[in-house]
Amino acid sequence: MVEKFGDKKTGIVRMSMLGRNIVIVSHKDHIKELLLTKEKFFKKYPPSYEAFKIFGDNILSMLEADTWKPHHRICSPAFSSNNLKFVTKVTCESFDEMVAHRWEKLPDANGSFILPIDDYSDLTLQVLGRSIFGLDFGLFSDDPTKNESNFRKSLEILLTKGILFKRFLSETPILKYLYPYVMSYFGVDKALELVSTKLDKIIQEKKEIYENDKLEGTEHNDLLTMMIETNSSLTESQLDNTKSEHGGLTKDEIKSNSFIFSLAGNDTSSSLSQWASYVLAKRPDIQQKLYDNIQNVLGDREPTFDDYEKLTYVNAFIMETLRVHGPVGGIIKVAKKDVELGEFKIPKNTSILLSLAQACNSDKNWENPTEFNPDRFPDAETQLRYQHSFSWMPFSMANRKCIGYKFALIELNAIFTKLVRKYKLELLNDESVDPIGKAVAVTIRPTNLKIKATLRNKTN
Repeated sequence: MVEKFGDKKTGIVRMSMLGRNIVIVSHKDHIKELLLTKEKFFKKYPPSYEAFKIFGDNILSMLEADTWKPHHRICSPAFSSNNLKFVTKVTCESFDEMVAHRWEKLPDANGSFILPIDDYSDLTLQVLGRSIFGLDFGLFSDDPTKNESNFRKSLEILLTKGILFKRFLSETPILKYLYPYVMSYFGVDKALELVSTKLDKIIQEKKEIYENDKLEGTEHNDLLTMMIETNSSLTESQLDNTKSEHGGLTKDEIKSNSFIFSLAGNDTSSSLSQWASYVLAKRPDIQQKLYDNIQNVLGDREPTFDDYEKLTYVNAFIMETLRVHGPVGGIIKVAKKDVELGEFKIPKNTSILLSLAQACNSDKNWENPTEFNPDRFPDAETQLRYQHSFSWMPFSMANRKCIGYKFALIELNAIFTKLVRKYKLELLNDESVDPIGKAVAVTIRPTNLKIKATLRNKTN
């Protein structure tokens, strides 16, 4: 639609719908105005983000900057450079656990097996639990009392069904009465109950750990501890308050933020890992370049945080995968008053769809955008520059840029450093007759993906 009906210079296009207009924006100059220079004239579109308030207000659902800032102020230290040093270590350890407990049992006599790409969901949640919550979900444990796989499966149900049902059923007057029946039929109500109970347990356990460690003078810098710490001196009435007017986070806000970080941090990295595996399996030339970069930097040792910037081609590959296969399609905002984007007048209450996918794949922002080419990002300096540009947009940009974007880049670097070092991937789909599909919900992930993994040896 952008290509066919959009402005020839910028691609901006208006789509008229029943009850409202939507303006689709994808040019980097318009995006910069929308997110930076004229940010105060826009807010998040309420119906779209109300759906994420399953347990209360959180860093994602806040519409205005003044209500968002307290959440960001409390959560951002968990993603400091000092804390991120542990992400590579935790990711490598979790990857090794996954291989030992699952993948080592799969190879045939030739060392080959069908890559179980759904395991990426368990891997990224395990990394998230240990890094962000300081807790082990035991997703690769053989002990069923320690394995929280039901928590991960319930999160997936809420992501693929629960949030969409809340958005398009509970918030729509004509369909509202269907909401409880649909929730029950698709098992969303049971998933919601399980996630709610588990989050309450996680928060309570972490609170007890925090209080004991505080007495012993031990410090923890994980996200959950930081959120709990903000309300450690509050009264019960303040804790139960639905608004964080006291400067800390309420019980509901801690729970809601824990839910959002579990959901977003797990599913986006998992989806991207699946797309990255698809690209590697399809492009043996890129796979070999990754292997060469990894071996040149590491030799026979394990990767560390200090190797992150040295693995330049691994990072270039991840950035190009995010450009072409970004897991989040767009962001919806609304104009708070009459405003201009470039030469175009945007009336008050107009909805703005900031198409992250189009921005990353538009020939108005990129040369040869349909070509998958990691060499667009040849070195650390170029990569950093693009990460702060308004054309490479998988994590959005400016003040509301994804708070965990650096965490995700480091995590994915470690995952694919470990993966490519150990396995060769081969795409089994003949895409002319057996194409890869897309499952579009809150995130976008591949479907019908068939990949063969083969153990490497010293000669290949």
